[in-house]
Amino acid sequence: MRAAILEQANQPIKIYDDVEIIEPRVGEVRSMLNTVACAIPTWDLLMARCR
Repeated sequence: MRAAILEQANQPIKIYDDVEIIEPRVGEVRSMLNTVACAIPTWDLLMARCR
């Protein structure tokens, strides 16, 4: 599965093509979404850079 993962604040998002999905542990829920399009408002990016 391909995934975009934010591993640490104030760092770039990393794209992985080989993410393995594991079974949920006790107390966790699996949520699978199909994304057709995604955008991040410019204001959010500017605010993230200012922190």
